[in-house]
Amino acid sequence: MLMEATWRRVLAGTGLRTAVVIVPVTADDRAVHLLSASERARVAALRVPKRRAEWLAGRAAAKRAALALLEPRPTPDAVECGRSPGGAPQVVVAGAIVRDVSVTIAHAGGIAGAVAALRAPIGFDIEPLAPVDRALALRAFSERERASLAAAPSPLEATRRALCLWTAKEAVLKALRVGLRWPPARVEVELEHGRAHACGALFRIETVMTPRYVAAIALAGA
Repeated sequence: MLMEATWRRVLAGTGLRTAVVIVPVTADDRAVHLLSASERARVAALRVPKRRAEWLAGRAAAKRAALALLEPRPTPDAVECGRSPGGAPQVVVAGAIVRDVSVTIAHAGGIAGAVAALRAPIGFDIEPLAPVDRALALRAFSERERASLAAAPSPLEATRRALCLWTAKEAVLKALRVGLRWPPARVEVELEHGRAHACGALFRIETVMTPRYVAAIALAGA
């Protein structure tokens, strides 16, 4: 996929060991062979087809990304993409949490993706190119961020900026391992500098735009 290749080039410049996998969300179950027994049981319990397809694609992408960083490399069925007590994804091998490898998952608009990083908190979000709800913008964006949208030279550019802000905020909240349990307004994004601030911490923001999607990765530190 174009986005996967682009993200690999972007992440190569971070100096971190990372892996990124982007896959289409499909109705078939070809990725089930990558899952552990408990993961197969979980996906089998999902009765809503869309939710099942997204969950399977996201977990398969996360597992492939994690396997690229694990040494020695285990078999796929020995690796699980589990959940921390707060709900964030975590890598588990043979029942033991692997704290050196962080993984983050996102899915939207018919694709799913995962990014894994070695010894570095990381967050990833992706959204289809579509207008951001005005009520969401008022609730999630600061006055300075809304001013940036108002100054956009065209409606399309305003949409792009809004999605860059939103994906950056979600990526930061995922890197903090709190997700949307914290309000996005707690994250202040400076698109022009490629960074964001949250809870006294500074994050580097990398953004990729394609004709159909906007995606962001947040890395702790600048």
